[in-house]
Amino acid sequence: MSPMVFFKKAVPANAEQLTQIAVRCFAEDVQKYGEGPAGHDQPDQHVLFMQKAHYYTILLDDQIVGGFCLLPVDHEHLELGIIYVDPDKQNLRIGSQTMQFMEAAYPHIKKWTLDTGYEAERNQHFYEKCGYKKVGETAPNAANGFYKFRYEKRIPK
Repeated sequence: MSPMVFFKKAVPANAEQLTQIAVRCFAEDVQKYGEGPAGHDQPDQHVLFMQKAHYYTILLDDQIVGGFCLLPVDHEHLELGIIYVDPDKQNLRIGSQTMQFMEAAYPHIKKWTLDTGYEAERNQHFYEKCGYKKVGETAPNAANGFYKFRYEKRIPK
């Protein structure tokens, strides 16, 4: 049975804790490529995302275990800018419950998009299991060769 997961809008007081979790989640990317998602390691950037987008905390047993940020593209399109769950709390179906929550919370959204690293096979499998399809890729970063796959999910009108 899946644990009970809850979601609350993130507030600036959550920024430090969200940053600490994000740093742990993306440590492997930083070690391998010299970078993680933009601003993931800076509390002030988390606050900025809270002000400019739909940023939520992911709670398990009243403890923040992760977060996600949805970026508005237009009135029927949101982009998943970042999603992360504490490495110690992964494999508990928290990510699946989070993806289900996003769609339920924004039923008017007909197009969902996201990017994930080209070597992130686990993420790719997860997104495909959630109904996303690979639709392209970014150009490789000249400094480290890192690039991302672009995924999309369309909801019938």
